[in-house]
Amino acid sequence: MSTQMNLPVQDIDTVLAGLGQLVRRFSARTVLVAGSQGFLGRWLVQTFLRANETVLQDAPCKLLGLDSGIVAAGTHAPQVRLRHVEYDLA
Repeated sequence: MSTQMNLPVQDIDTVLAGLGQLVRRFSARTVLVAGSQGFLGRWLVQTFLRANETVLQDAPCKLLGLDSGIVAAGTHAPQVRLRHVEYDLA
């Protein structure tokens, strides 16, 4: 059984529209999302992945997701621009 969380694309598009040109600051950058499988981390990862598909098509950002995997392991489908590292910071 998959625990992958599919977030509402319309909500993510609303977030990206609200950011306007600010999202372009992440173009061709590497972004570290600590807690990438938690509630807020999932939203951040999915928002960046959506930005790569829409706003940052010419120079997408790379994502590095860092999480202990204790709460919600395996919440993201495999992505070319997302590398997940399981790590305990405690």
